[in-house]
Amino acid sequence: MNNRFVDLRTLGLLPAVFFFVVAGARMTPAIAADQWTNLQGTSTVTAEMLGMWNGRILLKLENGRRVSVNKEDLEAKSRIQAEARFEELQQRMRELSKEVKLIAEEASAPAPQNLLGATASGSPAVPNAPQYIAVPEGSDLQKTLAGIRDQVLAGHLRVLYDTLPISQQKAFDSLFAAMLAKADVQSLDANRRTLQAVGDVIVSRQRWLFSHPRLALMNDSQQAELLSGAAFLRVMFSEDVMSIEAMKGRSFGETLAKIDEVMAPYLFASLNNPTTGISSMRPDFEVAPGADGKMIAKVVLPIIGPIFSQTFTSLEGRWAWGESATVLSESLQEATKSLEQAPDSSANIPASAQAELAKIEQAVNSLMQAQTRQEFHRVLDETLPMVAEVVTQWSGYQQPPAQGLAGPYGSAGSVEGYSGEPGYAEMMNASGEMPGSSPAGMETPGSPAMLTPPGP
Repeated sequence: MNNRFVDLRTLGLLPAVFFFVVAGARMTPAIAADQWTNLQGTSTVTAEMLGMWNGRILLKLENGRRVSVNKEDLEAKSRIQAEARFEELQQRMRELSKEVKLIAEEASAPAPQNLLGATASGSPAVPNAPQYIAVPEGSDLQKTLAGIRDQVLAGHLRVLYDTLPISQQKAFDSLFAAMLAKADVQSLDANRRTLQAVGDVIVSRQRWLFSHPRLALMNDSQQAELLSGAAFLRVMFSEDVMSIEAMKGRSFGETLAKIDEVMAPYLFASLNNPTTGISSMRPDFEVAPGADGKMIAKVVLPIIGPIFSQTFTSLEGRWAWGESATVLSESLQEATKSLEQAPDSSANIPASAQAELAKIEQAVNSLMQAQTRQEFHRVLDETLPMVAEVVTQWSGYQQPPAQGLAGPYGSAGSVEGYSGEPGYAEMMNASGEMPGSSPAGMETPGSPAMLTPPGP
């Protein structure tokens, strides 16, 4: 066999195709039995015509016996009838051949056609996340934190923004608008399309991808996870969700809600995975009054107990993270002013990330242009080392060690129970910040760090 990259799933279809060909005539309505009379008109039989070749007609008698007769030995009416029945048989064979061809084309296609058309994502549907439930206005701190916990575990990170005081939300909206106003639209949208194309090539070429000798070693669960992640990229980085122009027409909160619609099912599935999920570590909160009208919340994990505490301040009927109710808004306002003074088209992702995405774009374009499985595999062989290098670089990045466990918007909280235990520092060497409360994302000239509002 010349093609050494035979898809085993294609081979698995061969018995079905063979059965379909052999039994095809039985699957379609049989040609009705006819009266056949010899040339002399002295003998007539009732039989079903099965075929005709070399001037002879094959008939199946009522008792099941098959006989072959010379067409010229039949009367004129029977000869005309034979020609008509033969045309019907040929039409049935053409239809059967067309169906078999469609089966073969589907089996050799880069991806299942029914899969590509079944869902918007183009991969097996991810179970829906629970419906988003906003934390009621005026909730006390205990209920607010419980609501945040429940919605995060349900996959809805937008709750982190939605529960902020209105003045802080407006500060985030202003910063977001300033970032978009200074965005390098052409570059950022090109990078967005590259990330979407990564998902496209995985989903739309999945049969070719998983028939590659290296990737064929992946089990069904691993393949499903890869397809799920690819489907996420296709939708998350679509023009409607993440293009600069689309986001310019929305507030930051509206953009988060749009992102939440896409992200929630995947995050919910991940957090509730029975093997790797963390939903079993559902935290509880112990709330007590602090100094100057502030509130202190201790985060308590099952079995482990309290792990850290966070100060909250009442503001506008909601709860601001940290000792000060104004420090976050003031910081965001300063960042907004800095962005407004930056040159146009200066907000972009880091140059190093752009360089890596350029490599990925080139590889994806080559893969998408492949016309056959063999060509796709050849390009993939050339691409895999580069992809592995990029993945290693990205996954090998480590954040600087945290100086204690800082709260999202203010002073560090006090830690109880484990600060003196061996390994505690390593266990807690992670930021306790609300997503995006520290600068990350787009960088602009003149800013000491990259700035991004909180979000998924």
